[in-house]
Amino acid sequence: MKINDCNGLKYVTFDNISATGLVNHAFSTRVGGVSEGCFDSLNLGLSRGDVREHVQENYRRISRAVGFNWNNAVFSNQSHEINVHRATAQDRGNGVTRPTTVRDTDGFVTNVENVVLQTFHADCVPVFLVDPVRRAAGLAHAGWKGTLREVAAVTLRRMTAEFGTDPADVLAGLGPGVGPEYFLVDADVAERFHTELPFSAEFTIQHADKLTIDLWKVNRRSLENAGVKPSNIEDSGLCTYTRADLFYSHRRMGATDRGAMAAFIEIRVCE
Repeated sequence: MKINDCNGLKYVTFDNISATGLVNHAFSTRVGGVSEGCFDSLNLGLSRGDVREHVQENYRRISRAVGFNWNNAVFSNQSHEINVHRATAQDRGNGVTRPTTVRDTDGFVTNVENVVLQTFHADCVPVFLVDPVRRAAGLAHAGWKGTLREVAAVTLRRMTAEFGTDPADVLAGLGPGVGPEYFLVDADVAERFHTELPFSAEFTIQHADKLTIDLWKVNRRSLENAGVKPSNIEDSGLCTYTRADLFYSHRRMGATDRGAMAAFIEIRVCE
């Protein structure tokens, strides 16, 4: 994992994914944009109440730094579901140059060059998936509901169904999200994890009247169970709750007065 700095704009990439040379990818931070106030400064949330011109400039900056064309992005409203959309060339600009027609979707897959898959985050774990053999990519937004329903594995299975992906070939990156010490849940949520996803009990810790769950480790195990080699999964280890210098956080800042980060991945043009 690497925190990149491009003229003061910071973003996160994964060493294993970068080494393939197949994709452009990034997880944005809050550093290096022009937004002000509670959105300071690299807010990428178009519907958070920020000045639209500021958000558009933020997109211009992150796209220049990472090397993609934001007008080629596709994203959804996201609703913590496990629906996965196969993005094609016709999806370029879906949500950017026109209102998105992709609804209630938290996972994307593609094998088309220069289609930028995008998800929004402010504590939920971004899961990057790359198949260098079949030249395919996937991206998932894994909040606790998506983690519980194994959205990362569902996205991987969609890659297998659509592109013939062998999970053993896949490289994965688990991006910044709320760390295990700060993902506090009530007993009923923990019970849902233990009942619906029994292995998650291994990653649950009791703290007085609350429990914590390690979403990174649950998503990692989910991918391993789906066939991804443990050595092919890279963890960022960056906690959005504690790293106020780098990230917005829903749990730290609340639901309204904050910006949003975004995850991006696109397959490069084959040269």
